[in-house]
Amino acid sequence: MKLKLVTAEDANWPAGLDDLQDSAPSILFVEGDSETLTKLSQAVSIVGSRLASTYGLQVTSFLVRELAQVARPTVSGGALGIDAQVHRSSIEQKLPTVAVMAGGMDKKYPSANFKLFKQVINQGLLLSEMPPGLAPTRWRFLQRNRLIAALTPTTVVIEAGIRSGSIRTANNALELSRELYAVPGSVLSGTSLGTNALIADSKAQILCDLQYFATGSLSTPNQQIESALANRAQDAIRESGFPSLPEVAKLAGLTLSESELALRELTAQDKVIENLSSNGEVHYALKYAF
Repeated sequence: MKLKLVTAEDANWPAGLDDLQDSAPSILFVEGDSETLTKLSQAVSIVGSRLASTYGLQVTSFLVRELAQVARPTVSGGALGIDAQVHRSSIEQKLPTVAVMAGGMDKKYPSANFKLFKQVINQGLLLSEMPPGLAPTRWRFLQRNRLIAALTPTTVVIEAGIRSGSIRTANNALELSRELYAVPGSVLSGTSLGTNALIADSKAQILCDLQYFATGSLSTPNQQIESALANRAQDAIRESGFPSLPEVAKLAGLTLSESELALRELTAQDKVIENLSSNGEVHYALKYAF
């Protein structure tokens, strides 16, 4: 596909790049549908480890699926691992996606993703600030990361080591006053050390509920946590059929207080009904078979 040039004077120039001020690019080289650039004010940048775990890949797929329900495009870096999963899942969901390259368009990297890049071009676009002929280097990857953060109002880090390009992207997002979310992971996983640290240091909001994040229905980490607890309680009720509060707690792996909070939310959402057993104990059932 023909290489196109986009400048700050063009109508489809991404306004978010202007926040980079003196470090903003003056020109973009793109392959694909340049009108995708006009949709980035509602898009989400998603980044993560090249050595992604099964958990990280699954979370990425689920998140993109939820974003597709509300037509929020995705932006990532075209690398192996989480980046590739972002683009692949977006293509599967017929959602526009943007891959930001670290080198010129004739130096696309990695070569293992060439087929994927062609698919991205057909459903979104490839973008670079580097002219043809310039190969990706470590410095250019770091430069690329600031574009990923600037292009959208929200950045999500799925998995990341303590010292990684994804953490650099997260820091770029913070410097630009973008919304930053991180997915919590196992304390035994090296690819979750960075995301867990972002959450522990209060740099990123914890991403617990993918559906509510995608639709924007939740505005605080506490609300996301409460909704995640409700989902676990709901699954426990579905599995058991007619459990009591202690049984919900046991099946869902929650404390009694967490279960009470979750059941209150489900009741407020009109998703469960309460019934008294013969011994006077309250039991819960799903109101609808969903």
